[in-house]
Amino acid sequence: MPTGNNTAIVDSSVLVAFFNRNDEFFDRANEILASQKAPLLLQDIVFHETVALLRKRVSKSVATKAAQELTTSAFFRLQIGTLEVVAEAVNLFVEKKAKYSFADCVIVVVALRQKMPVISFDRHFRDFKITLIA
Repeated sequence: MPTGNNTAIVDSSVLVAFFNRNDEFFDRANEILASQKAPLLLQDIVFHETVALLRKRVSKSVATKAAQELTTSAFFRLQIGTLEVVAEAVNLFVEKKAKYSFADCVIVVVALRQKMPVISFDRHFRDFKITLIA
């Protein structure tokens, strides 16, 4: 699994835009993802969030296509959250109340632990001094 500056963690905001041609950030999502040289780290909770949002906002067929591509493409490295990461994310989620989604809390924990940038359209990752690719 690539770590450090060789890769980045991808957030659902970019993935939803990437798979939804009608999203206002569709073109930007494509540019960002096309510019990445190393496989992107995809947290399992972000995978679930992306598929659920696409199902709700677009269609089941688009959500299905995204799920298949995200799980079969070598460009995305699916990582299952460890108990330690989830526990730390729960603490952050409770501490920050409604400001961040639980998926965002997991991303913050992993990004800080592995010193990785985050690919996201959500600016709040900067609150944690995380490098943001947007």
